[in-house]
Amino acid sequence: MKRDRKLLHKWLGGASRKGFTLYEMLVSTLVASVALVTTTMIASQMSDQMRSERMRVSAQDSARIVVDEITRYLRAAGSQADQSRGQKRFVYAGPWTLGLNANLFPIDDPDGTGEPAALDPTLGSVSVPLGAGFTYDPPRAYAGGAETIVLTVDSDRDGYLSYSDATDDEEEESSNPNDMVLKAYVYGSDGTQNIEDEVALALIRGPAPQGGSGQVPQPLFAYWIDDDNDASTAPLLHGDSDGNGELSQSEIASLTPVTADELALIVRVDVTATAES
Repeated sequence: MKRDRKLLHKWLGGASRKGFTLYEMLVSTLVASVALVTTTMIASQMSDQMRSERMRVSAQDSARIVVDEITRYLRAAGSQADQSRGQKRFVYAGPWTLGLNANLFPIDDPDGTGEPAALDPTLGSVSVPLGAGFTYDPPRAYAGGAETIVLTVDSDRDGYLSYSDATDDEEEESSNPNDMVLKAYVYGSDGTQNIEDEVALALIRGPAPQGGSGQVPQPLFAYWIDDDNDASTAPLLHGDSDGNGELSQSEIASLTPVTADELALIVRVDVTATAES
């Protein structure tokens, strides 16, 4: 009988040594929990990185679209304009607003309709808001068919850049308070009335200073002027007071639109699209 009890005790003791104690189970549960939390954190970080990368690529695509679209408009500047009667290639050249005349829809274009044509003062108001309070008011109806196009982030069309321009479009409802929609506004005549059309091109960073640093981005448009009307001499960058070929922070802050008498002397337009992710 004693021998049987010893065997039973031996058998039970052996069984307990092969199992888990409460302490071991707690440690195992803790290790599993730490592993699960670590895995979750790594997965979350990877998700954040992937989301950040998608946003960065999207921002780069927006900037690329801006440059491509503006280039397309600039190449058309002055096309079929009635220059003999005073219809200019550029009507306004500011750091964030550019106004030009061009026939984007000529009749001989396979997709063209010929409309809109140039603004016609005899059909009613033709005042086009530009920037800094300026407007373009054609003095006569031009025969060339070139409509007026304004490229700008001034989406409320009051002639000034303000906070309202960064909050009046659905695309601007992002985590970046400086995002603004660049739009192309087309003004012309359909033969019976003067009409206006708008196309949203892309989302870019507006001119507001960066919080904290106070740094401002490069202007969307920078202009090189043939100031002496001599093609053999190098043009000058508008607003570049120290002549180093670049616009510093202080020079950007002091930028004004190109004067009316220098609009015809613009030989190059640099486009800098800044995007935030």
